[in-house]
Parts: sequence; structure tokens; C-alpha cells
Amino acid sequence: MSGQLISEVLEKDATGDIADIYAEIRRLWGVPNVTTIVRHVAAVSGALEWYWSIIGPANECGDFQETALSIFDTLATAPLIPLPEMALRAMGVDVSAQIEIENVFMAYDRNNRPNLLFVSVLQRLLKKSATADIYVPQRTGWEAPIEARPLVRMVQADEMAPEIMALAQTVGSWGFPEGTAFLPGVYRHLANWPAYLAHVGAVMWPYLETGEILRASMSIADAAGKAADELVSRLPVAGDGLPPPAPAQAEEMSAILSTMTQKIPEMIVICNLLGDALPAVKRNE
Repeated sequence: MSGQLISEVLEKDATGDIADIYAEIRRLWGVPNVTTIVRHVAAVSGALEWYWSIIGPANECGDFQETALSIFDTLATAPLIPLPEMALRAMGVDVSAQIEIENVFMAYDRNNRPNLLFVSVLQRLLKKSATADIYVPQRTGWEAPIEARPLVRMVQADEMAPEIMALAQTVGSWGFPEGTAFLPGVYRHLANWPAYLAHVGAVMWPYLETGEILRASMSIADAAGKAADELVSRLPVAGDGLPPPAPAQAEEMSAILSTMTQKIPEMIVICNLLGDALPAVKRNE
């Protein structure tokens, strides 16, 4: 699949309020990095600042995170055939690299749930403004999770071999509007081991073609939608001097967000499938 990758502000390029919000998300969500959809919203002038002024209070008290982490897949998915250790090692993935890969899957499993709620709430706020005067926390005494250790570096699109980039982009963009492409952060991390990423593309392809991943992910998306409806009803108005995105911006964002309500649950399912298929690590190698 060819197409223009969605715009984003990379963490290394973030400055000012954007950099501050990225830092808050990493701290409050306990994640090592912000994911693609957050970086995309940041690329729309003023959008992330406006949005964070509304959902920030729910994040400070932990309501947002705990709601997100309660969103689970309720449909069983046929597991992948376990990957033989010998095959994984032949792909250039030794024990230390396998641990790095497992860390990626675990981090994104945790990160993708608040990301899905982030998308679902934003969809609703682009259609109807929040109305509460203040946010009333639903819990007290919440403490931010310990910040996760940094993950292996992301390989950027222009650093990948053309064949690997084409495969990762095709699998990552499944279901995206024609002419638009998406390269999930998970695949950017896995691109440090091109042979393994090629394996991932090969084994996930039939699951995507048959709709198996979509069926499994729909229950997650539905649960996130219900959680977002409840949360939006309690969110405060945006901060002074922070207007919402203009109608044209909101329309363009909504198209991407609609696709992301499919893509993020899909990545939750994929990360779990791939992680479960890895061989047990032999620490004495």
C-alpha cells in the first residue's frame, strides 16, 4: 500500500507546550513514549493543547487511566502457532533482543488502552463541547505508575529498507482511507530486527485478510465508546484562550480518529498474539 503517512510531531522535535504535554502523558500513563495518534493530534495547530486542557484533570487524579485500563477484549482469538526458538534466533533475535521485543509488546498493550480512550473521547469532543465548570474526581489517593523503562529505539520510515517499509506500512495501514498510510510505533521498534518484522507481517497478513483481528478488536472499541460517553459527560470546558480545531481541521481529524478506533484495538490484539507466540526465554544462554 502506498500513501502519505499521517502527520505527527516526533518526541525529539517537540518543544514548548507540546513537549510539556508529552512529558505529562509519559508520567501520568507510566509509559516510555507517546504513541502515533498523540503525536498526530499534536501536529494539528493548537489541538493537543486544547484537548489536554479538558482531559488533563481526569488524568491527574487517575480517573482517565483506570477507566482505560479496565477496557478488555471479550472475544477469543485463535492463537498464533508458537515460534520455535531456533527460528527466532535465525532471524537475528538473541535473548537480549527477545527481551527488548517482549518489552515493546507489554508497553504497547498498556499504552494502547489509554490511547484508545484518548481517541474515543476526542471524537466526541470534536462533535460536542464539554460543559462542566470543573472536573470532579471519582477517586482519591491515586498515584501515577512507575515510569516504564525506555524501549529500544524507533526506526524511522526513511531508515528502513524499502521492502521492510512497504510491508510494515501495508500491514499497518490495513483499513485506512485510500491515500493515507499508517506506520504503527510497534513496527518501528521491531524494525531493529528486519527479519523478525518480516515474519510479523507474514503471520499477521491472513488474520487481517480474513477479518479475524477486526472481529476480536470490535469488542474493545465498543467498550471504549461506552467508557468515553460516561467520561465526556463529566469533563470541564477548555481552558481560556484555547479554541477547538477549526471545522475543516476537525473533519480531517475525525476521519483519522474513526480509523484509529479500529487500528488501536487491532494493535492490542496483535501485540498479545505476537507476545504469546514467542518462546520462553532461557536466561542462562
